[in-house]
Amino acid sequence: VDAERRKSLMNAFEKKDVDGSGYLDSQEIKSALKSGGVVASEELVDNLMEEMDKNRDGRVDFEEFFAFAKKLQLQIDIEEGKVPATMILIGRAKAGFHLKSVNLAKLFEEFGGGGHAKAASATTRLADFSEGKAVLQRTLDKLIVSAQIQQPIVRDFMTSPVLVVNQDMVETDVEELFQRSSVRALPVVNEKEQLVGMVTYKELAAAQTRYANKVKKKQKQMGGDGQGGDVMIAGTKVKAWMLQHVRTVATKTTLSDAEKILLEGDFGVIPVVDGEDEVVVGLITRTDLLRQHQYYDSGTLHYNNKAFADRIADRKPLVELRKKLKEFDLEE
Repeated sequence: VDAERRKSLMNAFEKKDVDGSGYLDSQEIKSALKSGGVVASEELVDNLMEEMDKNRDGRVDFEEFFAFAKKLQLQIDIEEGKVPATMILIGRAKAGFHLKSVNLAKLFEEFGGGGHAKAASATTRLADFSEGKAVLQRTLDKLIVSAQIQQPIVRDFMTSPVLVVNQDMVETDVEELFQRSSVRALPVVNEKEQLVGMVTYKELAAAQTRYANKVKKKQKQMGGDGQGGDVMIAGTKVKAWMLQHVRTVATKTTLSDAEKILLEGDFGVIPVVDGEDEVVVGLITRTDLLRQHQYYDSGTLHYNNKAFADRIADRKPLVELRKKLKEFDLEE
């Protein structure tokens, strides 16, 4: 490419060298600019001569002309992003994140790179700077795909089967279900087993308080002192005091998406729905999430785990996650 370019510039130089001296003087340069449609002032011609005439002999030989042309073309290429370049890619999996399916060494193979699954690098040649963005985007897309191919989906780790609350149940019915369940929130469904809401201990406690106040009020109305006597009052159906507009996840939702929804939610449980009718098929709990990150051993969730044997910097993600999840704990 350089040889062809040099030949082309040589032909151009010889055409501009009107007197055939092998040099260009200021008058020939001015004439060359004029033939190209540029009306140059004496000051502009002098500036060009000063830029090209490196040995300061008052004239420009071909080597000086060639060097100036290359420099000018380089500036144009830089502005247009067409400069050949070398791009260095460095990948490192951040400590504390579960990236089991990501293999950086394999990801950089196409660039002739190497390293380890969690730390690798590569060097690649670019025809011009503008290719850099495309290379980064392609590599990032592959990284995302490789991370998602083996990423667990909700169906793999959700709690199922799960107890559900019928929307027509009353306080005593819901209390009985909570006594049978190990979770602190239960989905409320209609007759088609479709989710219509959620109920937690907090809503149940408030409903029971309201029910007790109704009983006392009825006793007083019947002439009692509000301290005794059997008064039969129908409970309030859960659909009147449940939480509504609850976020859900599908069985095919990935772990990362489910984690984001869980941490942004108001309580540490997400209902799992399936099919076009969105029938409730399970729940995702905080325990399910933490086990997927391998922060805890399978079985009973506990806080005495191997993560705390690591250095503080490596434990930080776990500590931050636990602080966030603690916000969902309800008072006994």
